[in-house]
Amino acid sequence: MVNRFLWLFVIGALCAGCSSTTSRAAVPVTDATETSPSVVSDSTIAVTPPRCVSPTGNETIRIWHILPDQNAGKLFNELVTGFNASQTQITLKSESLKGFGAMLDRLNATPKADWPDIVISSTASLERLTDAAGTITPAECPSGKASAAGLLPVVAAAYTADGELQAIPYGVSTLLLLFDANEMTAAGLDPKQPPTTPDALMAASKAVVERGVGKYGLVVHEWYANYVIQQWAAQRGTIVAAPNNGRNGEKISVDFNTADNRAAMKWLDEVVRTGGATWIGGQQTGQEDLVRVILDSTFTIHTSGSIGDILAVEGRGQLSNFKLGVGPMPGPGVGGLVGGNAMFMIDHQAPERAGAAWNVVRWLTESSQMARFDVATGYIPPSAAVAAEPALVAAWKQHPELKVGYDQLAAMSGSAASAGPLYGPSIDPVFWALTHAILDDHADPGAALDAASKQANQLLADFLAKRPTR
Repeated sequence: MVNRFLWLFVIGALCAGCSSTTSRAAVPVTDATETSPSVVSDSTIAVTPPRCVSPTGNETIRIWHILPDQNAGKLFNELVTGFNASQTQITLKSESLKGFGAMLDRLNATPKADWPDIVISSTASLERLTDAAGTITPAECPSGKASAAGLLPVVAAAYTADGELQAIPYGVSTLLLLFDANEMTAAGLDPKQPPTTPDALMAASKAVVERGVGKYGLVVHEWYANYVIQQWAAQRGTIVAAPNNGRNGEKISVDFNTADNRAAMKWLDEVVRTGGATWIGGQQTGQEDLVRVILDSTFTIHTSGSIGDILAVEGRGQLSNFKLGVGPMPGPGVGGLVGGNAMFMIDHQAPERAGAAWNVVRWLTESSQMARFDVATGYIPPSAAVAAEPALVAAWKQHPELKVGYDQLAAMSGSAASAGPLYGPSIDPVFWALTHAILDDHADPGAALDAASKQANQLLADFLAKRPTR
């Protein structure tokens, strides 16, 4: 165990990279999206001019991003400087916002004419930004289809709506099992063979406690209902929101009360009651579970986007007796949903300005630049071409933990089930409430799932009532 006096330092170091997407206050339940004015041509022949063409003059391009301030944000600033030094036609300016919630608030409070040219934001932004009728798809820009052709199928699917890739993935992540490899070894478990199923995870969690290695095994927090419903559905290849997980823009609804989900709720209750897990409730910073693994527990399910920061702290010798281990997301199958962020291009009805923004996107997502970014941050390469870059191959050889997320996503298809549901409104609070109902109130799983379905469907209906016509 790490001495407890280190915990303040550890949470400070890790939370330098926190995104407010994991905080209750950061994710609004409902929100209206500003609609752009329609354009009606009085021409007798309907001709749609291109919205993205190669620039002929000088342009200034602005980016707003949600990249964490530590490794990712620091390196991104260096890349912006590098882009500006590489040419003289386009001046790139960037601004950092503290997570998806802050990004959404800023966009809602800003007139459309003052929006940036590029928004780097999470998968949750897809429905809102495309509904605003304000994004330009990669396929509309020169060589856009070719630039997107090599993406991993599930990564492309995550940012696809209405059959069209809506943004270029950038900082890709997924959920993985993070653990203290030293404690697994001390408990007689093999850290090179971490648990991959729910039952195996419960058994390992229980073994750590029973053998006196750790006070607790698994750390459980309020996101777990989300994990065991949505992540496990993707592993099974089943749809969560009908029809088609909302990927075609149609009206959707959910029914969480299924046999699989009732079993998942029972597992969640049992792992806390008898499986050695500790229930910590909400996560204000999104990193409390990692701190608990360092202090008094062994396992947590957490985003791969934190691995780079943990390895950096570990490499400085500031986590004595702790060794990071990483395994695939435990569940009924293989895989996990795509998280992280992507580059959305905003339409300012200025085709050459859009073309300049596209040149920025292409430069930042060129394979060697992406490899540099992924090596420094621990993000997952979005394509096999980036994964083959020598810098990334060398980093994976030194730290195999960084490759687990890539292997997990590479094993998945590009189906709507693998891509996950595209809701529009945030229904995360519904899942938080469901976790509390199961673990605090010991609610009947079926009744709790019915209540969650009703709440989610009401949010979907409210969002649809405000939604502009697509």
